[in-house]
This record gives sequence, C-alpha cells and structure tokens, in this order.
Amino acid sequence: MVDLFAMRLSRSILPNADLVSDVAGGGAVSRRVLVVDADPEELAAKRQDLTTDAVIEPEKPRVPAALGAALRFAPPIPVPVPAADGGAAGPGVGGSVSLLLRGPEGEPVQGAVVVATLLKRGSASETCAAGSRSDAGGRVAIPFDPDIWMPVAAAVTPENGYWGTSVRSPQGGQTVQLLRLPRRGPFGWWQLLSGMPSYDISAGQGLVVGVVDTGVGPHPYLDHVLPVGAFLNGRFMPGVEEGRDASDHGTHVSGLIAARPAPGSGDYGGMSPGAEVRMARVFAPDRLANQGDIALAVSSLASTYNADLINLSLAGEASEIEQDAIIVARREGSLCVAAAGNGGGGPVSAPASYPECAAVSALGLLGSFPPDIDASASLPGTLDRFGVGGLYLAAFSNAGPDLACAAAGAAVISTVPGSLPGSPAYAEMSGTSMAAPLAVGALAALLSRDATYRAMPRSAARADYAAAALASRAMAVGLARVFAGAGLARAR
Repeated sequence: MVDLFAMRLSRSILPNADLVSDVAGGGAVSRRVLVVDADPEELAAKRQDLTTDAVIEPEKPRVPAALGAALRFAPPIPVPVPAADGGAAGPGVGGSVSLLLRGPEGEPVQGAVVVATLLKRGSASETCAAGSRSDAGGRVAIPFDPDIWMPVAAAVTPENGYWGTSVRSPQGGQTVQLLRLPRRGPFGWWQLLSGMPSYDISAGQGLVVGVVDTGVGPHPYLDHVLPVGAFLNGRFMPGVEEGRDASDHGTHVSGLIAARPAPGSGDYGGMSPGAEVRMARVFAPDRLANQGDIALAVSSLASTYNADLINLSLAGEASEIEQDAIIVARREGSLCVAAAGNGGGGPVSAPASYPECAAVSALGLLGSFPPDIDASASLPGTLDRFGVGGLYLAAFSNAGPDLACAAAGAAVISTVPGSLPGSPAYAEMSGTSMAAPLAVGALAALLSRDATYRAMPRSAARADYAAAALASRAMAVGLARVFAGAGLARAR
C-alpha cells in the first residue's frame, strides 16, 4: 500500500525544510508529528500538496499557568549587561538593587528568586527587568545603570517555606522580612472546599491520572508518581530522569493531586493520593512547551498509560494539532482538565477553550493569606467577582462561557523539589495552574467511589460520564457561570 502522505511529504515539504524530528504517536488514530525549520510562508504555500488530513502550524508556545512560573526556569536568572559596543542592552552597572532576605527569626533566606523592575528615567512607562537568586547569607545584588534606570519594585519568590512578597522602591541594603508558610496539614483550605472531610490516603484509588507539565520531583512525598519521560521538540526521551522537573511547577501540580506527607509532619497532602499519577514533561529548562509536544504527550498518556484524567496546567493560543490529540484521547476514555489561563479576566486560553476539555477557573478565599504579600494581587476590583463565604474569582483568572467549573487557585501551598537541606520543600503558588489539579483531584476522588464509572469500558462515553460528574457535583458559590462554570469542583 502506497503511503500517500509520506510520498507527498518527501516530494514537496522536506526539500524546502530542515527536518528536526519525526515521531509517530500511539493511540487508536495514527498520528505523525514532524518538527521542521522552514520559512513559514513557503511552508504554507506547499500545504495544498499534502493530504487533506495534514495540519501545518507555526510553533505556538505554551506557558505554565502559574503567576511568575517563567521566573522559576533555569536558575540562576542571568542579569543583563551592557552591549560590547557600549549600547544599553540591559540595566548596566554603577548601581545595585541590594536586598537582605530574612525569616521571622532573623535567619537568612537562601535561593529566593528576586526580580527587579526598573523604570527608564524620563519615561512614564518604559521598563526592563533583571533578577538573581539570594546566596547562603540571604543577600542578593542586581546591578543597573543609575543614570538610565531607577528601581521601582522587586518581586521576591522564595524557593521553599516562605510567602512571596513585593518591595516597592527598593533601597540599597534594605532588609526584607519574609513570613513562614503555615504547616497545618495534611489538609488545607483548598481541599476542605472540595467537600472532603479529612485527608484520605485511599482517595483516587484505582484511577490513573496523567499530568503534562514541567516534570516532577524529586520529592519524598511524590515517590509514587511515575515520570514517564520527556516530549521535547518532537522527540520522546523515556525514563524517570528525563521526567524530572525542569523548574518546580509540575511538582507543585503533582502534589496538589497526590502528595503523601509523613504522618504528623504538618505538611499538606494531595486530593487523591491513592491515584496512579503519570508525569509527561514537555518543558525544557531553557524554553517553553509547544503544541506538538503536548499532542504527543496527551496521546501517550491516553493510549499507553490508559489515563482516566489528564491535567493540563498550561496555556497558549488555539492549535488544531493539540486539539486533535485531545479529541482522540477523549474517544479513548481520557478526559482532559485544563487551566483557564491567567489573562486577568480575558477569554479562556487553549487548551482549556476546546469543547473536549473541562476548563477550570481559579478562586481565592478571603483571610487565607497574610496581607501585603504577592497573593493580595489576586483580589478582584469589582463586586461581581465576589461570591459567598469569602470566595472570589481571582483577578488573574480568565473567564467565559467555556468554563466547566472552578477550584482554589490563589495562595495554594504544595510540594516543590527544593535544593536546600531541611524538611521536604513546600512553596506557595497562585494561578489557574493550581485550580486545574485540585479539580482533577476532586474528580478522581469522586470517580474512585463510583462503581458505574469504574465498570465502564474505555470509550468516549466513559470520558463524557466523568465530565458530567464534574459538572453535576459542582457547588454554586454565588458567582456567575462565566466566572465559575457550574461552580466549585467537589469530591462528594
């Protein structure tokens, strides 16, 4: 049998492009994903030479849907310097944003990411940013040219154990006092909202949850989570080490689903610690993800690992390649649950915007975090974003008619890899990235007790049943459907 696609590809596209990778995806539907380096206009002109089932798209970056997530990639953050010809390619030298980070007992805070925002002198809006990490003494110094720039703010994101904060008009040598995160686990307010009365190590048992993210671990409370490998630039690299976290976003997401903390530690557990969790890494330390890698990861989790639910805490522009993989996964029985995106009230981002996905917006709770920390920016500016019981739609969350439900997403504490000695690492993050796994965890706990669902064969009907269960058990919280879908995701 003649492979018409391969014949036309080799005749029309490949002579005009450099082939980066060529991978066949698994599943009920044959999928072949090629990554090529070519002129976009020339490639588009050749589209008609291919078969009708071929899709050509430019690379569409995907960002982790947590605030400031990009800052967590590739430590230490490089500080821009002047160009070799003396031009202003960066903040320059001559001055310094110098901060001393201290904890409640005066202890130095090491490893915190500090990003300074600098305003150009004589301008009302032209800014640049530079950052670094605090050393063992809690010191950080970010150089800049004071004749060109003036520091207007510094965002401090601790690696582990402290609330993040922002400093307005930072002064040289200023001491920044950081507050410790609470250790009142194994249950947090974000889990109590789900209707679960207590931490249950068996919740989610019998279900397989796939996660497409930055990777996972290492973390002692996530040893049961299997990193299946990495899908990067059209290539699949199998193995546990390939699936390790490129930052800490995927570990945070995984912990919200399935962390198993040590008894009596005060650390927070996951919503469905009994579930089998499989992590597919699609982010590299030096770049964002793309739709082709996500399509391959979704296909693998659905077909090879038989994932019942797949968490997608990432966001970007719509992609036919990505959507096709999600459609096929749903036909195979896998429901994708995705973060709505952090566009500050804008329309729901892809992949959450696809009808085949369950889109999740992020809620906050008044009184759940100290005043004057970064999470305070999640408070909305209009009354219609406030619901009952102190709940509100987070100011960063996207919204719209695509939403299936909502879950906690502001100032949520979970596992991170951590590079410093001491107790297992935990950090606070905000974003719809946090809401999606909490909805997944609630749904996994719900479905693990549902004999009808457990008995259904893997098919579109099974995924439809899961989507209907998510919506039907959601609890109204006094927010319009465009802000919270059917309501707060619940496990009971």
